[in-house]
Formats: sequence, C-alpha cells, structure tokens
Amino acid sequence: MIKFVKLSLALLLWLLVATSLLASKGEGQEGDVMKRTVRVQNDLGSEILLHVHCKSADDDLGDHDLKNLENFEWSFRNNWLGTTLFWCRMKWDNVEGAFDVYTFERDFTLCGYKCWWSIRQDGAYFYHEFENVWEKRYVWEK
Repeated sequence: MIKFVKLSLALLLWLLVATSLLASKGEGQEGDVMKRTVRVQNDLGSEILLHVHCKSADDDLGDHDLKNLENFEWSFRNNWLGTTLFWCRMKWDNVEGAFDVYTFERDFTLCGYKCWWSIRQDGAYFYHEFENVWEKRYVWEK
C-alpha cells in the first residue's frame, strides 16, 4: 500500500510538471521534462576494461567494452505510466554484478537530465545532479 501511495504521488508530481512544461515549451523541444540521459563511465583505473550490457523491458542496448574513462550513454523518454526501468550487468576482471541504473520511482526527481554512473573498484556511484554529489549505490560482490 505504501509503495502504491509513493508511486501515485510521483505520478501526480510528474503530471503537474509535465503539463506546465508542455504548455509553455511544447513537447519534444529543449527542456522536455520526461527526457533522461543515462551514462555509465569506467572509473576503475588504467588497464581495467569494463564490460557493460544494459537493457529495459523493451530495449536491449547491447554489449559495450569500456576502457578507463570511457562511457556509454543513451537517452530516452519516461513512459506515461511511470514504470520506466533500465538495468545493467557489468563485469571487470573477476568481479561482476547487475543493478537498476534508472527507475522512474527512484530517480525521476533525483537526476534531472543527467542520470550518470561512475563505476569504481569499491562500487557504483550515482550522481545527484541537483546536489552535485556522488552517492555509492552498489557494492560489488567478490
């Protein structure tokens, strides 16, 4: 019941913001409140190759091998139901893990247009765009 209430509040907030923004700027123009960009960057250190495979229920974004400081990014629009979800499986050396890199419920109000991840040896860090801080959200299982 609590999860339903949280989702309902997030959807209500989204509807209010989307309606006002679309009325003033028009859908698809710069400032589209539903558009997000997810970036996954290899910050593991030199000579460590990061293998990344990301997908959603509708889109398989394929395999990507990232050298140190390289990134993979994609943009999308959240769906009207507020159920947008992307997850990635990552592997480097003998370490691997999988986690959600974007969920509407968790991230819609946290990352604005920049939903960035820094993949480091001690974990995966999410960038809080509005607070300009990195938060460790995932720890690698070894």
